[in-house]
Formats: sequence, structure tokens, C-alpha cells
Amino acid sequence: MLKLLAEIGRRSFIESHGSSAASAEIDAYVNRKYTTEVFKKEISDPKNIYHLIYNGRQPAGYSKVVF
Repeated sequence: MLKLLAEIGRRSFIESHGSSAASAEIDAYVNRKYTTEVFKKEISDPKNIYHLIYNGRQPAGYSKVVF
């Protein structure tokens, strides 16, 4: 699940914000923010709730709720 969240997060960020800065800056950001280690820490915090979203059997996104 962590790998899937990281992959979806990276892809979504690049698709929505990829042209907002130089590609080297975008790459550095997603390599820092969308890793399995980051998501492992996020999921371990009980204030954060993640839901995977599917289109049929294909993972399409996720939502994060912070209490």
C-alpha cells in the first residue's frame, strides 16, 4: 500500500503541477515528499486517514483526511 500511495502521489503531483517549476525542482520535490518512508510515517499518525480510490480494479487516486 505504501508503494502505491507514493506512486499515485508522485504521478498526480507531476500531472497537476509539473509545469509550475523547472523539472529538476519538481523531481527533487517529489523524490522528497512522495516516498514510502514519508507515507509510512503519515499512516502511523492516528490523525491521518487515507482511502485508496479505484476505477474498477485500477487504482486511480487517494484521499487523506486529517483529524
